[in-house]
Parts: sequence; structure tokens; C-alpha cells
Amino acid sequence: MKHIFFFLVIIFIASCSSTDPEEEKRRYKKAEHMVHEAMEMMDLPEYGVKKLAKKGLYTSKDFIQASTDMMREGRVLNDLDHPDEKFMKMNQEMLDSFVAFEAAIKTKDFAKIKASLAIVNDTCKKCHDAYE
Repeated sequence: MKHIFFFLVIIFIASCSSTDPEEEKRRYKKAEHMVHEAMEMMDLPEYGVKKLAKKGLYTSKDFIQASTDMMREGRVLNDLDHPDEKFMKMNQEMLDSFVAFEAAIKTKDFAKIKASLAIVNDTCKKCHDAYE
């Protein structure tokens, strides 16, 4: 009796975990669309962040606004349901780097902001290198 119950539980679990290939394609396509849309929305504020950072204006009002806009657009990916686990891990690293960057901006400490932005840039570069 225990063996039959165990066998039925395994069959039930296996049936729950199997996915429809078409559903997986739709899920992937939806996730990719969400990623591309977020990247497009981040382009302009990211340009402003990089331009102002190059000038060393890490504590300027414009830098803070561009950074805030960039992170707001990037946080759209917080709700992402991407089927690629590696991508999701990198996405979480980006989101975590935003939290640290935002905290650094609040300190208004030039060195902390600069170092934190470097981490944001590194997490972005690592993902773009892997997926572009």
C-alpha cells in the first residue's frame, strides 16, 4: 500500500512539473519583450548618469535625478518571470546593486556613490556581455 501511494505521489508531482512547450515559448517571449522594453526606457537616464559621472558630478541634482529615473525603469524587471535561471540571477544582482546605489546616493558621499555606480555598471555589463 505504501508503495502504491508513493508511486502515485511521484506521478502527481511529475505531471505538475511538466510544462507545455508552447506555454514556455510564450513565457520566454513575454519576458524578452519586458526586458527589451525596460532596457529602452533605461537608455536616456543611463546616458545622463554616464555623462554626469564622467564629469565627476556624482552629487549633482541632475545626476541624482537621472540615477533615480534609471533605477525606476530598471526596477520594472523586479516582476520579471524569465525562464532562464542564469538571467534571473543576474537580474537580481542588478536589482541588489540598485539598492546599494540608492543608499550611497542618500549619503551624498562622492566616493561611495562613485564606487556603488561602478558596481551597478559591472552588473549591467556582465549581463549584457552574456546575452547580447
